[in-house]
Amino acid sequence: PGYLTRRRAEEMAKEMNTPLILTQHHHAHITSVMVEHEVPEDEEVVGIAIDGVGFGEDGSVWGGEVMIARYDDYIRRGHLMSHPMPGGDRATKYPVRMLIGILTAFMDDDEVESFIVNRNLHEHLPYGVEEARIAIRQAFSRRCPLTSSIGRFLDAMSALLGVCYERTYEGEPAIKLEEYALGHDPLELDYKVVMADGKLIVDTAYIAQQVVELMDHVDRRRLAAGIQRTLGRALGEVALRCLRGDIRTIIVSGGAAVNNFIVSGILESVGNDVVVLTARKLPPGDGGLCVGQVAIAASKLSIHEDLSA
Repeated sequence: PGYLTRRRAEEMAKEMNTPLILTQHHHAHITSVMVEHEVPEDEEVVGIAIDGVGFGEDGSVWGGEVMIARYDDYIRRGHLMSHPMPGGDRATKYPVRMLIGILTAFMDDDEVESFIVNRNLHEHLPYGVEEARIAIRQAFSRRCPLTSSIGRFLDAMSALLGVCYERTYEGEPAIKLEEYALGHDPLELDYKVVMADGKLIVDTAYIAQQVVELMDHVDRRRLAAGIQRTLGRALGEVALRCLRGDIRTIIVSGGAAVNNFIVSGILESVGNDVVVLTARKLPPGDGGLCVGQVAIAASKLSIHEDLSA
């Protein structure tokens, strides 16, 4: 809602005296692939939408979502655990801040500070240890945005493993984490899927805790590969649990749908008894988003016209 594109669309709708049809970012990621693969208009799919950022209907930042979707509507059925983003967008620029937000899920404030300082991670923040302390206070106070984004989680893991500490272009820490792991067998990690508030939640804090415990004792490149594949396996399980008799198609889309470790983890989880569709001609990221947005709008207009007839 606060984006310039949204405000400009509202202005144009008024200027042109035409209806404004709102679409949810991650729903559009799924419908873009539905269009490419010519999924029938009355068919439902399970969608896995994974990316860096997209505004969620609950006011948080989404990016690790599992939904039941059709062209005109969707229901969010599961997602990655939400973590605080201390400093908001600054946690995207400096992933050590995002790491701090995740560590607060299983450490107290003194433990987080000791961990950050003892590993010299504060040196990768512009204002050093003082900035780290402020970020810790922000994260524990929850006076900052929450995010379920797979991109932000991967950013944090990238900083934790010493791969990338500052984003200078879109997706850099997560992209470099995948590159760091290429050619290495993924280390086996456990994952948990829990039910909370009627939704299936992938406990990413549990994954991060394992990384903290293992990082000094294993090959970090295998660990990096394992993090990514484990996220895919967990999302695949959530998607499987959303399937029912009349839904046998899973769609994977969003900017992180180009990550081979994640996608292979999803495929490993879901097996061969379901159809898994990904973008082939359209970009899976925001470059293909407009196709999904148009499909949603067309479907909503069609329903409105049918009701008005």
